[in-house]
Amino acid sequence: MLQIDKLLRSNELNFKILAAAPVVVLLVLLTGFLMREKVPRHTHNQLRATLRQTHSLLTRYKGEEVNDADDEEREPLRVGDVEIGLDCVSYGRILLALHRLSRLAEGLSEKHKEWFKDDLRQVETESFNVDQRLLTINRMYNTYPFLALH
Repeated sequence: MLQIDKLLRSNELNFKILAAAPVVVLLVLLTGFLMREKVPRHTHNQLRATLRQTHSLLTRYKGEEVNDADDEEREPLRVGDVEIGLDCVSYGRILLALHRLSRLAEGLSEKHKEWFKDDLRQVETESFNVDQRLLTINRMYNTYPFLALH
């Protein structure tokens, strides 16, 4: 019996290490999971909502362009010799939404951030008409998994 007590005391450190091992494994897994989810879900939701708003403004303007062709209040904005294809109010709202998207994109992974900002520049550019901007936004929905509704 004395031998067993002596053996158990000599292995006491091993027992403590074995007791702590599950906690260490759990902490490593939890840390890995938290590090993997760098962009909070609410950021994805805000990106999705703001891009939807931009798409809606472009679509609404495109519909008004067809329905209200004679409306002089909706005169297309011109920058130099280039016609933007949007009125001042719509273009301003779209620029504000694109600025918000650009700020939200800072939290994305490096690969997605670079592509996303490039796509935002394409939507913002003066050389694209409304149809090209809508096509770019549709491509964004198909390219980025965080814009898809789960």
